[in-house]
Amino acid sequence: MYVSHFTLEDFNRNNHAPFIKARPNTNVLNHLCQDIVPKVEITRHIVASVRRRDRAYLPTHFHVQWAMECIGFAFSLPIEYHSIISTAIEIYKDWLNIGDGERPVCIEEDEGFYQREIIGHLSLLFVERPGDTHKHVELCVEVLILLRDFIRLKTLEEDTWKCLLKIMLLMSHPLLKSISALAQDLCPLLLKTLFEIWLRSNTRDKELWKELQTCSSAWLHHIWLIYQWKAVAHGLTQRINAMLYGEEPPTLQLHFLRISKPHDEPPETLLLHFSLEQSLYFWYRFLNLMLLNTRDKIPTDPDVHKELVRSVATITDSFLEIAEKRTVAKGLVMPNIVTASGPQALAELTRKFQDTHFHYLWGLSRLPIPSADGLLNMFGGWLFFHANAEGSYNEFGRAEAIGALCRIMCKAGGPNRDEFLGKFYRTIFKCMESSSSSLVVMYILKHSPNLLTLDHRGVRILLHKEALSKAIMNNLTDSNISPAVKRPCYYILGTFVAVAQYFNQPAPIIQVTTILQKALDHETDSENFHRLVWTMCIFAGSIHSDSELLTNIVIQLVNRLETIDYIQEKKIYQDLLETIATLPFLICYKPITSENLVICIVDKLCSYISKKFGKNSNETIISSLLFALLHWLACFPNVFMEPTIRQNALSVAISAQALDRVKEVALYVEDFLMNNLGRGLPPIAYTSLDALEISSGLLTYSEVKLPKRHFLYNGQVLLTLYDSSQENPTNEEVLVVMRNSVGRYIWKTKLIYRIDDGNVGNTAWKMDLCQDRTPPIAPAHDDEVSDHLFEDLSDQEKALFRSFQGIIKKQEEINKNYESGIHTEYETQNVVMSPKPTEDVPKSYRLLLAQLGLLQTEHITSLLALSGDEVEKVISDIDKIPEKELIIAPILYLKTPESKETDVLSNVDYYSQSFQDFLPQMGVLLKSTHTQFEVFKQVSKYLTKYGAALYTSGYYYELVSVVPAVIPDASSLTLQDLISYGQVVVLWNQRANDPYTAKIPNLLESHGMKRKTVIILTPLKNRLIKVNISPNEIQQGPLLNDMLVPEYMMGTLLIRTIINMHGTSMARVSSRIRRIEQLEVLSEIGRKAEATKNGKLSSILSHAFQITKWD
Repeated sequence: MYVSHFTLEDFNRNNHAPFIKARPNTNVLNHLCQDIVPKVEITRHIVASVRRRDRAYLPTHFHVQWAMECIGFAFSLPIEYHSIISTAIEIYKDWLNIGDGERPVCIEEDEGFYQREIIGHLSLLFVERPGDTHKHVELCVEVLILLRDFIRLKTLEEDTWKCLLKIMLLMSHPLLKSISALAQDLCPLLLKTLFEIWLRSNTRDKELWKELQTCSSAWLHHIWLIYQWKAVAHGLTQRINAMLYGEEPPTLQLHFLRISKPHDEPPETLLLHFSLEQSLYFWYRFLNLMLLNTRDKIPTDPDVHKELVRSVATITDSFLEIAEKRTVAKGLVMPNIVTASGPQALAELTRKFQDTHFHYLWGLSRLPIPSADGLLNMFGGWLFFHANAEGSYNEFGRAEAIGALCRIMCKAGGPNRDEFLGKFYRTIFKCMESSSSSLVVMYILKHSPNLLTLDHRGVRILLHKEALSKAIMNNLTDSNISPAVKRPCYYILGTFVAVAQYFNQPAPIIQVTTILQKALDHETDSENFHRLVWTMCIFAGSIHSDSELLTNIVIQLVNRLETIDYIQEKKIYQDLLETIATLPFLICYKPITSENLVICIVDKLCSYISKKFGKNSNETIISSLLFALLHWLACFPNVFMEPTIRQNALSVAISAQALDRVKEVALYVEDFLMNNLGRGLPPIAYTSLDALEISSGLLTYSEVKLPKRHFLYNGQVLLTLYDSSQENPTNEEVLVVMRNSVGRYIWKTKLIYRIDDGNVGNTAWKMDLCQDRTPPIAPAHDDEVSDHLFEDLSDQEKALFRSFQGIIKKQEEINKNYESGIHTEYETQNVVMSPKPTEDVPKSYRLLLAQLGLLQTEHITSLLALSGDEVEKVISDIDKIPEKELIIAPILYLKTPESKETDVLSNVDYYSQSFQDFLPQMGVLLKSTHTQFEVFKQVSKYLTKYGAALYTSGYYYELVSVVPAVIPDASSLTLQDLISYGQVVVLWNQRANDPYTAKIPNLLESHGMKRKTVIILTPLKNRLIKVNISPNEIQQGPLLNDMLVPEYMMGTLLIRTIINMHGTSMARVSSRIRRIEQLEVLSEIGRKAEATKNGKLSSILSHAFQITKWD
C-alpha cells in the first residue's frame, strides 16, 4: 500500500509504479470492508494492541505483516482519528529502529522489505482529506521528521533508496501542484526533506531525475521551492569552487533557512561528505533542474520570479566572490586542490586545475579566476531571457537579472566575446531607452559603477545616445531616492566626466554639465557631496576651449558655498571649500580662464569671509576661506594689482587678525600678499625631463665668498649685503639677500659708469623702489655741519666723525648724480653714474643703503647693525626654516600586479610608453649635481641620497617624486628607503602580463605600505588611466577611488591630490612664526651690541662705512 496504490480502483489496475515491488496480497481491510466504521474499529484495536504488547507477540513475518495491514491503514483514516495515526507513527518509528521502543525480531531478517513497506504506508498520510488542517499538518510533519531521521541514521539498500525517492515524488507532486492550505504549510519542510533524501541517495537514475524535473516545473508557484533549491544549488556551487580554486572547505555545506510554520525549525547547516565526482554530478543536475524549467518560462507570481532570479544571481555571485578575493592586494598561496580519485577524466581535469595555479605562481599564466565568458556560457542565455522579460509585474525579477549581468561584466575576468557584449549592451540600452521602470534602471546603475573603465565599445553607445546620462540625472534629482542608491551614480560620473572631451561632440559635454549642475543643487548627503564636488573640479580642469562653460561651473561651485549652513553641514561646507581652493591650480594655465572670472571669485570669497566675522565666528572655516582666497590670488597674481581687489583682500586679512585663533593665519596671508604677489617668479614645474638647465651663480649665493654686512630693519627685515668691489674693484656689484617673516628674497645690483664720450650705460640693477617724497635738504657748509654735529657728540665720536669727513666729501659729487635719478612714483629705478673717479670712492653697498633711504634720520633709528658668530648662527637657523613645505612621494613602476620589491627596485630594460609619457608631468629631473644650487637647497638631502628625482614646486610647496626608474642605482636601495619619508605612495600598475586583470598589486601587503595612502594608477586603452586609492576611505581630491582620467591630465591632478592629502596649510603659518621668533632673537642681539657702543650713529656708520676688509 502506498499513496497512489491504495484505493480498490487503483489497486485493481495492477499498474504498479517503477521502483516499487507489487504486492497483491495486501490492502486487506479495503477488500473486506466497505464501511469506514468497522475499518476504524479494527484499526483502533490492532494499533493499540501492538503498541501495548511485547515484541514477542509478533514472532513471525506473517504476524508482522498482518499487523501492518491495520497499522498502515491508520494513515488513511480521517483526521479526527489523529490519536490512532499518532500511535501508528510511534510504532513505525520503533520498527524503523530510530525510536526508543522495541520491534519484532523478524524485521531484522528482511530490513529492506519492511522499510519499503513502512515508507509506502507513511505516504498515505499525505493525501488531502476533510478535517482539521492544522492537525493534519502536524501529523505530516511528524512523518517527515521521521523520514529525515531515518535517512540520516540508517544505511539503506539501493532498492530502498529508489523506492523512497519514488514514494516521495508520488506523495509530493499531487500536494505541491495545488495551492491548498495543506500544501502551503507543508511545502518548506517537504521540499527540504525531498532534496536531502535526493542528495543522500546518490541516485544516477535518469528516470527519477526526469520525473523530478517534470514534477518540479509544476511547483513553481511555491516560493519555498526556490528557497530550498537555492540552498542546495548554492552549496553545491561552493563545493565546485573548492574543486576549481580551493577557496572553500571540501565538505558540502547546505544552509537551509528557518521554517516558522507549521512548526518552528531553526536555520540548519547540513554537512554532507561528497566526493568531487558526486559534487560535480549533483551540481549539474540540480542547476539544470531549475534553469531548464524556467529558461523560457516565467513564474506567474512576481515574488517567486524575483526570488528565482535572485537565487540564480547568488550562484553566479559565488563565482564572482572568487574573483574579488583573488584580485585584492594579497599574494596567491597555492590552494589545496584535491585530485579526484576517479573517473579518469575528472582526475585529469583536477590535475589541470592544479597546473593552472602552479603556472600562475611561476608567472606563466593569467590569474586563475572565473571569466565573464565562462559564466555567460553557463548562465547567460537564462539571464538574458529574464532580463528582457516583458510586463510590469516582472520588473523585480528583470531587475535582479540585469543586475547579475552587470556584476558579471564588471567583476569577472575578461576579455569578452563580441556575442556576449552585443547582447549585454543591447539589453542595457533597451532598458534605459524604453519606458522601463525606474527599478530596472536603478539596478543597472547600482551594479555598474566601474562599467565604463572596462573600455567596451558599447559604452560609447550609452554615452552618445544620452541613455546613461538621463538615467543618472533622474536618479540624482529624485528626492525620494536614498543617498545609498544615488552613490553608484557618482562613481559612474567619476569614470566619464574627464573623458567627455574625447568625443569631440557637444552632446556628451552638455549632458555632463547638466547632471553636475543639477546634482550640486540637490545633493545633501556628505559622502555623495564629497564625490560630486571633486568630480566637478576634475571636469572644470578638463575644459580647454569653452570659456563660458568653465566660468559657469566655477561660479556655481562658489555660489553653492553661500547656500550651505556651515554649522549644520560642516563636512559639506569644508569639502566644497577644499574644492574651490584647489580649482585655481587646475585652471591657472588655461588661456580660457578670464580675468573677470577670477575677480568675481575673489570678490565673493572676500564677501564670504566678511560675513563670517561675528559673535559665533567659526575659526576653522575662516582660516580655510583665507587660504582659498590666497590660492586664487597666488595663482592669478595680476588680479591683485587691481586696487579694489587689493584693498578687499588686505581688508579681510587685517580684520581676521582680531580673532585669536585665526590671527596667525591672517597675518601670514597679509605678509604673503604684501611680499610675494607681483614678483612674476614662475615655479619650476611641468617641464620635460631633460629641459632643466641652470647656469646662474645667483642660485648658490650661500657659497659666495664675498665681504658681507647684516642690517636688521625695524626688527622685521634682515638685509645681508655682499660686496664684490673690494675683491674686484672693476666690478662693483652688491648681492642683496632680504629675509623676513614670509621667506627670503635675492637681488643683484651692479653700477655701470658713464663713459668718456658722453654715452650713458644703464645699470644691471633693476629694483622696484618706492622713494621718499620728502624734498631733499640742501647741504650746509662744512663748518656749519661740524659745529652743529659737535654739540651732541662725545670726544670719541668727534674724532670718529673727523675720520669720516674726508670720505663724505668724496661721496658728495656721486650723491649729486643720484638726486637727478630720484622719482616720487613707483617704478623701476635705473641708476647711472658719472665716469668712475680714479681715486677710492665709497663702495656700492653704501650707495644702496643710501638709495633705499635707510640712512635717513627717520629710518636709521630702526636700523640695527649685526655682526659676530652668534648672529651668523641665528641667520643659519633662519635659513633652515623651510619657505615651502617639502613633500616626498615615491612613484613605483610595477610591470605586473604580482611584482615583488626586488622587481620594483631592479633596473629593468623596459618601461611602458604610457609611463614614460606620464613621468615628465611630475616635474623636472634633478640629479646629485644640482645640490649646489640654492633653489634646491631643501631637496639636496634627497638628491644626495637617491642620486636623482623628479621635482616640481608651487608657491607654498616643493614636491620630490622618488622614482626608481630615474635613480642611477636603485637596486642598492630597499623599499623602506623609498617610502619612509612620504605619506603617499604612487604605484603604476602596468599589468603587462594580463591587461584585463583587476588585480590590486601585492606590494600593498608589504609592511611599510600598510601605513601609507597608496594611489594606484592603472593604464587602460585610449590613453586613459584608472585610479584606485587604498585604503578606500574618504580622501581629499581631486583624485578619488575608481575614477577614470585622461593621461594628459594625470600629472596635474596627481600633484594636487598628493599636496591636498598632506594638508600643508598650517605648516606655512608655523614657519612664519618660527622666522619671527628668530628675527626677535636677532633684534635682541643687536640691541645688546648697540648698548656697548657710543651711540646709534657711531654704530651704523662704523658698520656701513668701514673700509677694511669684511669678515
